[in-house]
Amino acid sequence: MIVYLIPSLIQGQQVVYVVGGVVLAITALVLYLVHGFSLKTGAAIVGTLCGSAIAMIGALWSTDALRLTGITGDEDLVLSAVASQVKLSNLLIASMVIAGFGALNDVTVTQSSAVWELASANEKQTWRQLFFGGMRIGRDHIASSIYTIAFAYVGSALVTLMLIVAASPPLARLINDEVVAQELALIMVGSIALALSTPITTACAAWFAVKIAKSEAAPAT
Repeated sequence: MIVYLIPSLIQGQQVVYVVGGVVLAITALVLYLVHGFSLKTGAAIVGTLCGSAIAMIGALWSTDALRLTGITGDEDLVLSAVASQVKLSNLLIASMVIAGFGALNDVTVTQSSAVWELASANEKQTWRQLFFGGMRIGRDHIASSIYTIAFAYVGSALVTLMLIVAASPPLARLINDEVVAQELALIMVGSIALALSTPITTACAAWFAVKIAKSEAAPAT
C-alpha cells in the first residue's frame, strides 16, 4: 500500500484505478494466503470486491452531491501546498473505501464460513435454505459491524466534533459543516457497503456450497 497507493495519489493519478487495483490485489493476496485456496474463500473475495465497488460508487456520489472538498484541517492545506497536484477530494474518496476495507474482509469471511458450516451440517439443503439460514446469522453481524465503524469514525474526529458543537451553531449550519458532512458520509458509505456485501457473500457461498454438494453426490461414470 505504501509502495504504490500513496505515491500514486501524490502524483494525482485516477483514484478509481489506483484504489481499485490496491483493493483487488490485497483482497486476493491476503484472503488466499490466510484462508487458503477454496470456493469458501472465493465467495468471501467476491463479497469483498463487490462491497468495495459499492463503497467506491457511494464515495464518488457523496463527494460530488455534498460538494466535499476534503479540506477539514491545517494538514490538508499543508499537503495541498506541498503537493499541488494532489486533489484532496480524491484522497477523501480513497479514505472512504479503504477505511471500511478491513471490516468488509471480516464480514465476508465470517459470512462465508457460516454458510459453509450450515452446508456441512446438512448437505441436502437447497440454495434458498442456505441463503436464508446464512442471512439470519448475518443480520446480527451487520449491526455489530456498523456500530464498530460508526464509533471508530466518531472517535477519530471526536475533538473536532466537540469544538464544532461547543460553538453552538444553528442546526442547519452544523449539518452543512464540512467536517460533520464528511463524517456522516464516511459512516453512510461504509455502512451501506457492509450491509450489501453480506447478502452478496451469502448468496455466492450458498451457490458454491450447493454446487459442491451436487458434484460429490453425482455418481461416478
